[in-house]
Amino acid sequence: ISEEKPVPPPVAAPVPSTSTKT
Repeated sequence: ISEEKPVPPPVAAPVPSTSTKT
């Protein structure tokens, strides 16, 4: 990486609330 760019933090994969909450 040559250019210093503000890289956003890795976003965690959104868990389907339908599968978690039933």
